Amino acid sequence: MEGGQLLGLCEAVRRLLPKQPNPATLWRWHARGVRGIVLETVLVGGRRYVTREALERFIDAVTEAGNRKIESSAADTGDTTIRRSPETLRRLREEKLLDEPRRKRSAKRQAPRVGHPR
Repeated sequence: MEGGQLLGLCEAVRRLLPKQPNPATLWRWHARGVRGIVLETVLVGGRRYVTREALERFIDAVTEAGNRKIESSAADTGDTTIRRSPETLRRLREEKLLDEPRRKRSAKRQAPRVGHPR
């Protein structure tokens, strides 16, 4: 991590981020990342620190990755979900070209227990 003042994760949340997420959010950004981008931190004396510059780079990279995702989804050729009218579904089922829809299993209802079992 390049120069800049080191800030603890709690202090960075208070001083650098407008909505002040929980400090665990910064830990998660460091540990797991977002959209494949990980927050750069340093470990000093058992505590994690971040710089303003590292946080700005992280936010810029996540924003750029999000924008690329939006652009790529907008470039798709169309919706891949097949939608059929009720009449088409009925006809396909009659011709045995489409299975009947599965019904949800209902949980067996048991009568409430009264008294002691014998």
